Amino acid sequence: MGLANNINLTKTSKSMKILVFSWKDIKHPYAGGSEVNIHEQAKRWVKNGHNIIQFSPLFKGAKKNETIDGIEIIRKGGRFSVYLWAPLYYLLYLRKRNEIIIDIENGIPFFTTIFSRKPKLAIIHHVHGSVFFKELPFFIAWIPYILERYGIRIFYKNTKFIAVSETTKKEMIEVLKIKPENIEIVYNGLEHSKLKSKAKKTKEPSIIYFGRLMKYKRIDLLMEIFSKVLKEAPDTKLHIAGTGIVEQELKEKAKKMKLENNIIFHGYVNDNQKK
Repeated sequence: MGLANNINLTKTSKSMKILVFSWKDIKHPYAGGSEVNIHEQAKRWVKNGHNIIQFSPLFKGAKKNETIDGIEIIRKGGRFSVYLWAPLYYLLYLRKRNEIIIDIENGIPFFTTIFSRKPKLAIIHHVHGSVFFKELPFFIAWIPYILERYGIRIFYKNTKFIAVSETTKKEMIEVLKIKPENIEIVYNGLEHSKLKSKAKKTKEPSIIYFGRLMKYKRIDLLMEIFSKVLKEAPDTKLHIAGTGIVEQELKEKAKKMKLENNIIFHGYVNDNQKK
């Protein structure tokens, strides 16, 4: 059902060549839920006999070409230049290597509708809007803000979209002006084999944050609220699991607040550590 049915990826369908454009891949140090979502789905498509290529930006220590779980990862450009590399690399090398394009809109569109006539499916996890102004300098934030708000409504008006929730669909209709009939909701799934936890209850009261460390996540606000919790329960620990752009900034904030003994930064944690 859902995403698989939108592009006919059932086990009985013929083998298909699928090209995924994504702002980050599963190995990117700042990979989050969107990257996990598409990777988990793509590796299942591989098992069903489909050929998957993912185009994402290069990052420090990464290989330009790599195969992960049967998915061919091609990395070019950086955080923003990947959007310039995408049409160029597609026209030069990928145009004949795909039958379907999955365009993941993570704020800035890849504008695949301009440089390819292949069937497309766009995925939006959430509309960013004012988030850009929390992550980027004001004079730069206007660029992705305009590209998302007006680029999608102009260049993707006849594209089929996947939204991950009713809230996201509502924002897509109201903010991006996408036609309701072009949006289907496909809720994020769970890997049931990873739900079995061996974790034991901590001796002291504990709060755990899992996720990327970005400004718009407002982890700084969580820390400020946590400092008030400590007045009532001084033994409480705040565990922050994940990496991101503001990691060092948050660590310095914890020192200034003199909460180094109560706020523990775990960095990136794998599935075994989560259990």
